[in-house]
Formats: sequence, C-alpha cells, structure tokens
Amino acid sequence: RSSGQEIITVIVLAYELCNKIYDSAGGSHRLRERGWTTESMGHACITGLLAARLFGLDEKQMANALAIAGCFSLQPGIMLSPGGARNMRTPFGAYGGILSALLASKGFTGGLEVFEGRQGLAQAVAGGEMDLEKLKQPRKDWTILSTWVKTFACDGDMQGLLEATVTLVKRHDTAPEDVAEVKIKTNSYNYRLADPVKRRHPNNKYTADHSLYYTTAGPVVDRAVGPEQFSEQKLWDPRVRELLDKVVVEPDPSLEEFSSPGIAEITTKNGEMYRCEIHHPKGHPLNP
Repeated sequence: RSSGQEIITVIVLAYELCNKIYDSAGGSHRLRERGWTTESMGHACITGLLAARLFGLDEKQMANALAIAGCFSLQPGIMLSPGGARNMRTPFGAYGGILSALLASKGFTGGLEVFEGRQGLAQAVAGGEMDLEKLKQPRKDWTILSTWVKTFACDGDMQGLLEATVTLVKRHDTAPEDVAEVKIKTNSYNYRLADPVKRRHPNNKYTADHSLYYTTAGPVVDRAVGPEQFSEQKLWDPRVRELLDKVVVEPDPSLEEFSSPGIAEITTKNGEMYRCEIHHPKGHPLNP
C-alpha cells in the first residue's frame, strides 16, 4: 500500500545503500575473492532496512530489521556453482530481508553491531578490511544512473569478450567450418574462472552460460548469445562442440583495469587473423 513516490525512493535508496557496502568493502570483487557472493553483505541487509521503511517502522525497528537480515544473509561462493540454486540468491536475500522487517515489527531484535562488532560482517566476511566511514559518506553520483545492462544472456564478466567475438564474425562473415582457432584474452579474474578442465565441455545450461569456451563457440556459429543459444538442442550442436577445442583463453595484463573487457582473435584455416578489442561493452555505464 505504499505510494508510487515511496516505491521509487526505496528503489533509488537500494542502489545507494548496497553500493555503499561494496565501496566500504573495497569493491564487490573483493568479496568474491574472499569466497562470498556479492549479495552476501548487501541485498538482504538493505532489503530488510527498506522493507522496514515501507512497513512504516520506527528507527529502532529499522535498525533491528537490518541487524536480523545481516545475520542470516551470508551466501558462500559455492552457491555460484552450476545449478539452479544460484539464480535464487537475490530472491532469498529479498525473502530474508522482508521476513526480518516483519520480525522487527513484532519486537524481535538483532545484534545492532552487525557490521562493526566482534565477528560481525566486517571481520567475518571482509576479513577486517572494511572502511566503515564509507558507509556514512555520500557517493559522488546517484548509483542508479550507472546501472549496467547486459547485452548477452550470460555472465556479466563475459560481456566484452562476447561483443568482441560477435563483432568479428559479423564483420568478416566468418563461417564456423573455416575457423582454425579463436583466442580470447581477458583480465586475470576472468582467466581464473575459465578453468578448461571444468568448463571447456559444459553439459547443461547452467554450466554453459558461465563457460568462456561455450559462450565463445556459440556466437561463431549463430552470431548471437541469447536464451536460445543455451537450449538443449544448441548445447549439443556438433558445430559448437567441435569449436570448443579451438578456443584458447589467455590473461592480458593490459586489461586489468577494466571490469568486463575482452580481446578476440580469430585465425582462419587459410591463415587470416582478425582481431577486436573491447574495454567497455555495450550496456556498460561508460558505453550506455
């Protein structure tokens, strides 16, 4: 029964407050490096706080809603392993936040030092490396204006790589049967995720859309990466399966400063080599 204006306000606040948490932890990538999903410290805590606001709770109840949600929000990185559970991480965070606000409205309380207290989120999740002052500092710009929209139906960190690959095959009208090798270069984070032993030959949708090998081979055949590229029929397309072993992934130090960069180099069987480099893929705040 909230007003439209209040709903819009809460959405804007959600972006601001979640990103304050990531800023204070040194960036969302730092949380992932420590073995947690990005959502662990942000979504449930902030949903609890904002749900409490929408329910009309007072300041003390709002604080307790955040505290309760924070204590039950931790999501280890194993959740991102292949399988449908990873797609539930944000809904479960929202569920936990709303439940926490309802509990707070009934008088339940939580550890109000959920961030800074002994064995709180700053210590347990961020390893003690959390700048709590940044939680109180206003950000330079409204975060919601820097929303990143993915162009391709797969992991956000692959967007630059896929744009580079799709650009090349369209520009040079490259047929999959003419390809000798597709070399993909990315930053060290994406390179570590590539793992050719586990990810080169995916056997279902959940492993395919996080496989640099599959998501590179697919657009060489179809010139697109949409939901249909992860169908059961396409997954076992012999043209795609043949290309999987022609994909090479390498780290490139020149790409370290970018969040979703990619260099694609396609070498054809007659010796021609085509190259495309993308720093900010379409949909990135710097390339809206």
